Amino acid sequence: MLQVLEKALQKTLPESLKLLQVYGTIFQINQRNPFKLQVLVDGWPNFNTVIIRPEGQEMIDDLDYYTNTYQIYSKNPKELQEVLDLPGIINWKQHLQIQASQSSLNEVIKNIAASRSLLVSRSEQLIYMPLGTVKKLLPSLFDEKKVVSFVTKPKNM
Repeated sequence: MLQVLEKALQKTLPESLKLLQVYGTIFQINQRNPFKLQVLVDGWPNFNTVIIRPEGQEMIDDLDYYTNTYQIYSKNPKELQEVLDLPGIINWKQHLQIQASQSSLNEVIKNIAASRSLLVSRSEQLIYMPLGTVKKLLPSLFDEKKVVSFVTKPKNM
């Protein structure tokens, strides 16, 4: 099933780069699952939401939000709140980190935190990829005519 999920996620890559993190993690799980992660989907085979979390939510340190990490991708953020509110999906009693590349999920997570009187801090980080990687993963988006090189020759001093 994970291999089917990996292929389904790969097909949606042209939609956006927002699920590369989830796709990459599914790829790693299919190889060896070195971090002992578990994948949840809201339906099969027609899923809208993918949640990756530590296997069995057996996190060793309740205060370590680096190991208490969840990754979320949703095709339908409006329904995501219902999924995240289900018992046992996320352990809201621990310090945790939710990694999502979709700005539309920010409001959902903020609403859930407010309803549970939880404090949330948000940070943004950018993901950079070499053009060769983009071309390999997303050939339909790669058009050499539209790509601008940001590499410039250093000025002689």
